[in-house]
Amino acid sequence: MSANDVPMIQERRLLDRERLILTLAIGIITCIFSIYFAMARGGGAGDLRYTLLPARDWLTGKDPYLPYKTNSDPLAVPYPFTAVLLTVPVSWMADEYAAGIFSGIGAGALAWFIFKRKENWRLLIFLSWPFANSLIFAQWAPYIASMFFTPGLLLFLFVKPQLALPFVLTQKPTQRGIILAAAILAVSIGLYPAWPVDWLGSIHNFIGIPPLFIFPLGPLLLLALTRYRDKRAWLLVLMAVMPQRMVYDQLGVLLVAENRTQQLLLVLCSWISFPLLLFYHGWENIPWGWQNWVLIESYLPALMVVLAPSMKAWNEKVKERKNV
Repeated sequence: MSANDVPMIQERRLLDRERLILTLAIGIITCIFSIYFAMARGGGAGDLRYTLLPARDWLTGKDPYLPYKTNSDPLAVPYPFTAVLLTVPVSWMADEYAAGIFSGIGAGALAWFIFKRKENWRLLIFLSWPFANSLIFAQWAPYIASMFFTPGLLLFLFVKPQLALPFVLTQKPTQRGIILAAAILAVSIGLYPAWPVDWLGSIHNFIGIPPLFIFPLGPLLLLALTRYRDKRAWLLVLMAVMPQRMVYDQLGVLLVAENRTQQLLLVLCSWISFPLLLFYHGWENIPWGWQNWVLIESYLPALMVVLAPSMKAWNEKVKERKNV
């Protein structure tokens, strides 16, 4: 090693240290805000309760799927038992702190993968409405979005299958990812052999709509397939055919951006429904329903981003014809 190489190595280590500090900062800030919002709404774990409460039930010998079998909570969202297992480490905490730690780890992991890819401009997604909504309700969205950066997180296919599957189908799986996913699945079945049957028997409770089938705007998303060689086009369409709910489930859609300008556009568009939500005091009162607003603020801007190269090429051809 030459003397000239030493400053470069030190600089590299400094950059790694800065990334780690920023990652921790994003995770801690997210954790604090998540706890704040949980306390502001009177306590509770937000949507994390749908895995947190089953985790506590299972640890005390109760049936984690009993609320779904008895339909005691019609709005309850059933998760695979693998998701329940992943929530066990925070199940001993008070609801608010469990939600905060859970959200902080998810945000920190997403930030770390962004830094690792050296696409720091993607950090703008932490300013998006889908991320803010995910933070408020303690959702799995940041964990699922992290799959975009590494196929090693294949295990999240067994957490939120409908949102993880598009990432799985648009990536080449790795041996490590397959082994890790198989391990968590095997452990879950070993601990609770009947969970796949119990879970499949309860998913009728899930209220979600595939954006592609929301008329009249949804079918426009098929235009993305005019760029079928682009992985982003398939990611967008595959996400659009999956049943989902409002705002937080669309965090992964923002990842179709290829540069800072596109990312900023998608982040700004993601807030379109927010003023209306405040004005009409909730999704149940907003005109056209939340389904159409999901399309307007997330999917259609993402479609424009995916089609941007084709639109640019078309404009250039038009200019050439005018000059002839």
